[in-house]
Amino acid sequence: MSILQPDLGPSAADANDFSNFIKKESAVVPGSPSNDEIQVQIVEFLDKLVVQISHNGELDSTYKIRIPDASVLSGIQGIANEFDNDQGSGTTTTRNINGEEDDDDDYDERHNLAKDILDQTSHIEPVCLIGNTNNFKLQVLCSQLVALVLSLNKTESRDVILSVSSKVFKGTTAREEDFDGLFFVMGLFRACYLKKKGSQ
Repeated sequence: MSILQPDLGPSAADANDFSNFIKKESAVVPGSPSNDEIQVQIVEFLDKLVVQISHNGELDSTYKIRIPDASVLSGIQGIANEFDNDQGSGTTTTRNINGEEDDDDDYDERHNLAKDILDQTSHIEPVCLIGNTNNFKLQVLCSQLVALVLSLNKTESRDVILSVSSKVFKGTTAREEDFDGLFFVMGLFRACYLKKKGSQ
């Protein structure tokens, strides 16, 4: 004799499935001979964002990152606006950060504005809870991740708890390919952050 169970329906089942609150995005690292995979997971709570960035499923470091106060954010936004709105009048051109033609006469000014933006984002200070406190590359990743969050959502005020694998970069000393690795991870995080909850 079997006992009949009530049909709770898909909506009730979904409500009890915590996985529906997890946003995920993953991809194989371009050019990786062993098809290494980076996966990003985000769980949003009322007071914090919990983020995991794993390398082949591995995590070895955890950081807590506080969102900067309003004065710092306004400084970043003001400098960014000035950078975007700056116009040149020269004849020889290079390429600016957006891939558009840029005048050599304005190169130094734009360089200084970009440096100011980096100086402002230095106010984003990740606190290492687990892992190597001297891993500069992961500290940069933390700061850039929060800066990206703020560029996508200017009203974001929740602290970020980031668990990450140090293997997303090769070693702890600076390498030419570090920027490509950072760009790749930030692209995955952006796609994950903008996903709707429950979508896989």
